[in-house]
Amino acid sequence: SQRKRVSFYFPKGTAEALYRYVSRADRNTVVNQFILQEYQPLANTEALKIRPRDTETFIIEMQQEAFDRLDQFVEEFGVKGVTRTALMREAVAQLIEKLSNTTSNEIMVENRLDAAIRDYRETFGHLQLREKLSEYITKG
Repeated sequence: SQRKRVSFYFPKGTAEALYRYVSRADRNTVVNQFILQEYQPLANTEALKIRPRDTETFIIEMQQEAFDRLDQFVEEFGVKGVTRTALMREAVAQLIEKLSNTTSNEIMVENRLDAAIRDYRETFGHLQLREKLSEYITKG
């Protein structure tokens, strides 16, 4: 089948969350299969129109059939602001939730926390990190 390399933007942390469950090499195949076989957009068009503030971009090599399916959903919604990219973000979030049995938002928040802790440790060192974490724990 014909394939297209398409760049999509996602909330920051999406790629890392997806790679917990799917290798980079298998990403395209898994995303395509999910879109073709399981993905059903949620009916909440207002949620679909929300654009993430802190984003990352990655390219997905899509089968023409998966590409067409997303476009078909966009056409069925017929609502300005509900785009192929919005549906792709939702599809990947649903896929992550399916693979992890938790919400993609929880995974992304956890990934941001991990990154912040690593940055803090690299900037201030282990001892200051330990002190800061102790402060947060005692504040409860």
